[in-house]
Amino acid sequence: MKNKTKKTKTNKPTIRGPGRPQYTPIVPRGKFTFTDFEVINGVNPETGKGDMCTTLTLRKWLKRDLLDRQSLVVHLRGVTAEPASKNGLGRKQYVYQRRSLAGNKPTVKAPAKTDTATPEVIVDVSQATKDYEAKKVELGIAVPAVTITPEAPAVETTLEPDPVAEAPTPQASIVEVTPVTESVPA
Repeated sequence: MKNKTKKTKTNKPTIRGPGRPQYTPIVPRGKFTFTDFEVINGVNPETGKGDMCTTLTLRKWLKRDLLDRQSLVVHLRGVTAEPASKNGLGRKQYVYQRRSLAGNKPTVKAPAKTDTATPEVIVDVSQATKDYEAKKVELGIAVPAVTITPEAPAVETTLEPDPVAEAPTPQASIVEVTPVTESVPA
């Protein structure tokens, strides 16, 4: 018979896999654009390369972080940075902020654009309506006039009794009286 012995595993730290460890970027304080995010992490915005990471690494990290419910960064909707070009042309960058600094404030939304042209109000009525109203006048059917007035605020007034008015007379109460007979003991 063979002796079966169990080999025990030693608890070694878990290794994520071969290669370089995942880069954890530095998140700037306050409001920042993606270019600010690149600069603080040591990436040249023009070449996209840095000592520890690249622009692609930062983009992927930011995308993953924004999809997470417990993210570190919040995208401020409706807020854009000034264009980077001197003449004011070009793409405006999104603005981000740390979640801890944003607090529970609702995100800022751009006001909805409204159409400046308002629809015209049609004042003229159809010929059928005119004929109907004329027929009602011929038959003598009274058309009630409807006027809508705003409700006046309730005003509390105290009425004082009029001294000239008659004072209420007290009503006599009728009480039945039963005669009491005395009985004498004999």
